[in-house]
Amino acid sequence: MANPEPPLYLDECVALEVGERLRRAGFDVVTAHECGALGASDEAQLELATRMGRVLVTHNARHFAPLGREWFLSGRRHAGIIIVPLCPPSEVCARVLKLLASQQLSLEDQVLWASE
Repeated sequence: MANPEPPLYLDECVALEVGERLRRAGFDVVTAHECGALGASDEAQLELATRMGRVLVTHNARHFAPLGREWFLSGRRHAGIIIVPLCPPSEVCARVLKLLASQQLSLEDQVLWASE
């Protein structure tokens, strides 16, 4: 990969095993659990990831797709949002890795779907 791997923030709906697997693959990962952000609103999760300069990874398309759009339309910046369908941790990791390997540009302010 030409670009260094972006640091990742896994929100509370992503299994902790996903974080462990991504770390073993060489990624810098923190989780909502580790940050004491369990139960925080989606907006607060994105704000935290943004303050930390991390791409947010979630299964919650229903809330984060519109939230990413709201932020874009209001001129707020974020490091990126990756939405992954709910599936086993190994599949979540495979989808995230495939998506990140295919990215040539910055993820900043993008909402990306790791659907395949």
